[in-house]
Amino acid sequence: MAAGARKPWSTAERARAREILKTETYSVTADILNREFWQDAQIRTKLSVRGQVLHNHIDRPAEIQGDGPKEKTEFAEEGNYATAELKTLKNATTLNDLLEACEVDLDIWEVDKWVANKWPVTMKFGAKGDEEAVQIQQYQIKAWLIRKVPIKHEWPVVQPVKLSRPLTPRFKPARQGHPPTVLIIPDSQNGYWRDMRTGYLKPMHDRRAWDLVLQVAHRIKPDRIVLLGDMLDLSEWTDKFVKSPEFYFTTQVALKELFWWLTQLADTGAQIDYLEGNHENRLWRAIVKNMIAGYQLNPANQPDAPAAMSVENLLSLKDLGIQYHKPYPGAHIWLNDNLRVSHGDVARKRSGATVKEMLQDARNSEVAAHSHRLEMAGITVHPHKGPRTYVVYNLGTLARQEQGVVPSSGGRQNWQQGFGTGWYQIGGDHLFEIYPHPIYGGQIMYQGCLLKARQNLSQLAAEATGVAELVKHEVTE
Repeated sequence: MAAGARKPWSTAERARAREILKTETYSVTADILNREFWQDAQIRTKLSVRGQVLHNHIDRPAEIQGDGPKEKTEFAEEGNYATAELKTLKNATTLNDLLEACEVDLDIWEVDKWVANKWPVTMKFGAKGDEEAVQIQQYQIKAWLIRKVPIKHEWPVVQPVKLSRPLTPRFKPARQGHPPTVLIIPDSQNGYWRDMRTGYLKPMHDRRAWDLVLQVAHRIKPDRIVLLGDMLDLSEWTDKFVKSPEFYFTTQVALKELFWWLTQLADTGAQIDYLEGNHENRLWRAIVKNMIAGYQLNPANQPDAPAAMSVENLLSLKDLGIQYHKPYPGAHIWLNDNLRVSHGDVARKRSGATVKEMLQDARNSEVAAHSHRLEMAGITVHPHKGPRTYVVYNLGTLARQEQGVVPSSGGRQNWQQGFGTGWYQIGGDHLFEIYPHPIYGGQIMYQGCLLKARQNLSQLAAEATGVAELVKHEVTE
């Protein structure tokens, strides 16, 4: 045998290792072998013992657990569908192997389709500098299942809201010699929790914040209003988390109240753009995933109308003269050649981190929401034609900030309420000026004036929607 070459395991060593492994771990087995077979001048380690097992030179009893290879099973159920998956180093290639490992009840489920795969995995065993490469087989079986007796899907009761008074959209031209003014409104998350004890509806949106936005809108009479998306929460339509019964049958009243706020904005005469956010996109996802036959259905006499089950139709945006931009995350508008507005698809935990990331690939200035934080940052780049400065803004939220009110992945949220106003050039150098306006507990300082929200907002909402359950004083409203 050449100098430095590894001496193979003898039959006696393998037999002894098999016996020891009945009660001991790899590490203990290696120590015992080194003591008993010291004359071979061959150091056995935990990894080399395991390599013999994985290389099928030693059959390790199945009842011995510890540092041996693990088998992984996964059974995921969602409504009338489920998936079962088995990953193992044992020779498993049949559907029965999978069904037994995942304990699938064939009285409840039937197999729609299944696949079996295997691939080689190379692992190194042995002491450092004296490793041995061992190739083993990894097996995977996966099946897609359908419930034999389907669960009835309960759809929220929703219908389009209608105007109770005539409204004639009238977009006024920008004032001669002045750049257009813009009011930018971030996520309001209009939606409700139902108190299961009293039946009252608790808003996720902050009516005080909405009221302050409305006061500013009627003060400045903007040329353009941009709704940044997530104006509806649509909690009962989500597939992101388990839906609590408190969310059920709250969509209709959320539509009615948001529609009332939108009619107040439309009365300013501004051009209004509504950008789809990830929460509005929940409605589309729910239909595509659960009722594909209802996707993009239109009235027979209105083939060009918005789909029956769409945000545009349910909020009667066409009647309000509001243009809806979709789909998320691509929906956006340009106020001028330098300033882009979108809902946004970046949200980081730390303050300032969202706009910092947005600046990494910036090629223009941007206004967004999504993170529910008030942030602003800028960057100056130096291309061939000279320095260029880009600024990005996050304008906060109109949702309530109290812990646990708006469904989210965290507890106490680092959110700030606010909105934005500004001016932008059309032509020339396409300059712009955007002002974020923080909201503090139902109050703002706007151009040196203290503005406070009205006190009877729950009553106003109840009158606007016809839902008496909204009439409940919330200390935090």
